[in-house]
Amino acid sequence: MLCSIVDDDLLVLAVAEMFYHQTSITEWGMAFVRWIMFVKESIQPEVCCTIADVAAHFCLSERQIRRHLLTMKSSGLLEITDCIDMAGRRTGYCYYDCTPFLRRIAALAQEHAQLRLDEQFAIDPSSIEPSMVAEPYDELQFSDGFVSYVSMPDGTYVSMPDGTYVSML
Repeated sequence: MLCSIVDDDLLVLAVAEMFYHQTSITEWGMAFVRWIMFVKESIQPEVCCTIADVAAHFCLSERQIRRHLLTMKSSGLLEITDCIDMAGRRTGYCYYDCTPFLRRIAALAQEHAQLRLDEQFAIDPSSIEPSMVAEPYDELQFSDGFVSYVSMPDGTYVSMPDGTYVSML
């Protein structure tokens, strides 16, 4: 999950803050996720509490809280499980788990990391200047003083020690 992408547990929330705009979560939903993760003074993606506890924390009515939570649940960003007592009756407590939201954030973070990696290695041929192009069998003088002769197939790009790319056209 997200914890495997980032080394520090506190960075989990920072990564979620970076990518939550790309999900269907609202500002209130993100505030609820922050609250869930810090209720127990350690980063946990779940909490067991009553609607009244959530309403008291966010200064909203219980009806508003239910509406927000059901919206998050229907979007697939939150799992809500009723707590059952020993007699099999529902208690006033619910178990709120934001793991689906964090999984979605982890997928977005991995996709973003892959795109950044692809951008690093993508070469736009129109950005190559004539001074960067070498002809086959040209003599190349490297910064360390060694001379190398290039004999590569046409259309090959060679990465030079100074960070430039050479095209074999």
